[in-house]
Amino acid sequence: MIRQFNFALVIALMVAIACISLLGYAGEYLDVAELVSHFRFLYFLATLLLVVPVAFLRKRNIIVAWILLLVLTILPMMPLMIQVDHSFTAPNTPHIKILQMNLWGGRNTNTDAVLENVRKFDPDILVFSEITGKWEKIFDTALSDYSFRVVETKFGGIAVYSKHPLLAAKVFYYGQVKRPRIETVVHLKSNELFLIAAHPVIPKYMSVRNGEMDEIAKVAAKSSRPVVLAGDLNCSPWSYYFARLQRDSNLVDTEPGFGLQCSWPTAILEKRLQTPTFIPIDHFLVSDSFNVINRALGTKDGSDHLPVFIDLTLREDALKE
Repeated sequence: MIRQFNFALVIALMVAIACISLLGYAGEYLDVAELVSHFRFLYFLATLLLVVPVAFLRKRNIIVAWILLLVLTILPMMPLMIQVDHSFTAPNTPHIKILQMNLWGGRNTNTDAVLENVRKFDPDILVFSEITGKWEKIFDTALSDYSFRVVETKFGGIAVYSKHPLLAAKVFYYGQVKRPRIETVVHLKSNELFLIAAHPVIPKYMSVRNGEMDEIAKVAAKSSRPVVLAGDLNCSPWSYYFARLQRDSNLVDTEPGFGLQCSWPTAILEKRLQTPTFIPIDHFLVSDSFNVINRALGTKDGSDHLPVFIDLTLREDALKE
């Protein structure tokens, strides 16, 4: 009797995981499908945990079904899980290092940990989302090396701090929520890049988030300069809308080849329960003019996100003489 119950329970769990995983592919048509697509790493982990009861049951058809389920849940993540060598670069090619951080507004008071991540990566450019007036005052002195700044602390907060001049910098506000986004040209020694720093709203407001992502794609596609899009996009790599953003913007995700880099959440239940991160929602998308030399996560710093760092070089055919 107990064995029959275990058999039925395992079958039910496997069917549930398979149905939810397949539902995630319908994100273009159903909002609920878009939402469940973000949790693919959890579906994979749940499938792995089922190996114990599956082995206990010792039924060939169950084992075959489990293997098929494992393939179904791991396939979407394979491009992110594989790591390859990215150390290729031409001699004396200048590097462009960018660190993006969601500060979590006033709920994060761990100034030392935030600044330690900055010191650790020593980026040329910093992109902050959910920045407040309090954080801006702290950075006025703590980030004195970053002389060029664009800061908007209202409507969710977004900021760019740079060691290189920021040209034609402008803050754009999307929709009735006035979600801020920064667009600027970063002037390097002999080249320029077009930087978009964005933080669309959470998927609860799906049409607003998707609308801003469409607007970002149009802006990026029109740029005559190499483009870097940085920010907490509130969207995972497994989303239909993330794929559409890449397609329409002519940008590529930088995460594949560096291993799965889940950046959110570091804690749940209003920070009362610390958790391993399980969704990558903080992104760098770049033009194909760039080589991606390194991409890495920072350490916990009081935010519900982990910082994301990227090291880029321009391809030889994109370098100005």
